[in-house]
Amino acid sequence: MRTRLNRTFAWHRADELPEYKRFLEAVLRQAEDHITVEEARADYRDLRARYHRMLDKMSPDIADFLLQLDAGQVSQLERSFAEDVRKMVKEETKGSPEERFERRVKRSLAHIEEFTGKLDDGQRELVSRHLAAVVDTYPDRLADRRYRQAETIALARAKPSRPEAIAAVRRLLVETDSWRSAEFLKKSLARDEKLFEMVSALSRTLNAEQRAHFQKRVRGLMSDINGLPTAPDRDLKRG
Repeated sequence: MRTRLNRTFAWHRADELPEYKRFLEAVLRQAEDHITVEEARADYRDLRARYHRMLDKMSPDIADFLLQLDAGQVSQLERSFAEDVRKMVKEETKGSPEERFERRVKRSLAHIEEFTGKLDDGQRELVSRHLAAVVDTYPDRLADRRYRQAETIALARAKPSRPEAIAAVRRLLVETDSWRSAEFLKKSLARDEKLFEMVSALSRTLNAEQRAHFQKRVRGLMSDINGLPTAPDRDLKRG
C-alpha cells in the first residue's frame, strides 16, 4: 500500500504541480485588473477537474484499502463516519438561522482576507450580500455525505472483486453527478454562479494595497510549489 501511495505522490509532484503553477500564473494575469465571471467559472472548473483527476488516480489505492479491512476495522470506520456526521449536524444547526448565516459570512471573510488582506466595510457588505443570495444546501450536503459513507461501508463489507471495488470508489468520488439528485445539482450550480459573481464584483473593488497582497499570496503559493521536488526522493524510490 505504501509503495502505491508513493507512486501517486510522485505522479502528483511530476505531472500535477507544474500545472498548478501554470494555473496560478494565469490567475495572476487575470487579477491585474479584475477577474470576470467567466474567468472565475473557468478557474473553478479547472480546479475541480484537477481534484477529480487526483481522486481518480487514488481510487485503486482506496479500493485496496477498503478491501483489506476486517470486520472490526469496518465497524470502527462506521463509527468514525457517524461521529463525522454528528459534528456536521451540530455545526450546521447550532444557533438561529441568523447566527448560522453570520458564521458563514465570518468563515468566508477569513478565507478571502487571507488573499486580499483586510477588507473595508463596503467590501465586507458586498460579500455578505452575495452570500445572502446563496441557497443553503445543508440538507442536501448532509444526505450526500450519509449516502457516500453508507456506500463505502457497504463496499468494505461486501468485498467485491478488485475491479468492481475500484469502479464503485470512482463512482462515489469522481462520477458524483451519476448519483446526486437533479435538485441538488441544480442548487449547486446556482450557488457556484453566485460565488463567481461575488468574486468578480469583489475583484473590481480591490485597491492597490489589496491587489499587491493578493499577488504576494499567490506568488507565495507558487514559491511553495517550486520548493517541492518534482520527482520522488530516496525514501519514495525505496517504497
